[in-house]
Amino acid sequence: SHCYEVNEDILLRPLTMKDAQQSYDVVCKNRSHLKPSLPWVEHVNCLEDEVKWLKSSMQDIQNGTSLQMGIFETKTSKLIGMCGFVNISDRNGWIGYWLGSDFTGKGLMTQCCRKVMEIGFQKLKLKKLIIHAKPENRKSQAVAERLGFVCNGELQNVLYFGVESEMMVYECT
Repeated sequence: SHCYEVNEDILLRPLTMKDAQQSYDVVCKNRSHLKPSLPWVEHVNCLEDEVKWLKSSMQDIQNGTSLQMGIFETKTSKLIGMCGFVNISDRNGWIGYWLGSDFTGKGLMTQCCRKVMEIGFQKLKLKKLIIHAKPENRKSQAVAERLGFVCNGELQNVLYFGVESEMMVYECT
């Protein structure tokens, strides 16, 4: 099963139905912090929405088409963000991540992504990892750059929940 230690305080694992309320609460608490860079936030407006997303996410993990994982504090089991593969196809993996505003600026996301890269290359045998970042999202770009991803210099129109956004594309092989 997928459960990975990032450091002695943090672990990554897929969410289960038991995490629905906690996951919904974290999104609500961080709504204004997340909304500028994550268009899907507007589509999570009740626990039901979160449950629906969780069900499809769990199905995708079973099908091997994604591996989205919660970032949990080991001691408290508190969910503080998400990090993992939002899409897996043709041996490419698209990494997506977000962190609650109380936990940013500590280098935590870089560590989580490093673990996800290791899972992608070693366990899932992926050939290429990709990170999309909005041009104005310097924090996300900085994470990609710290991890050794290279920006291919093109803006790509990416469709999320029917909303098209221009994204910078970072790649790592």
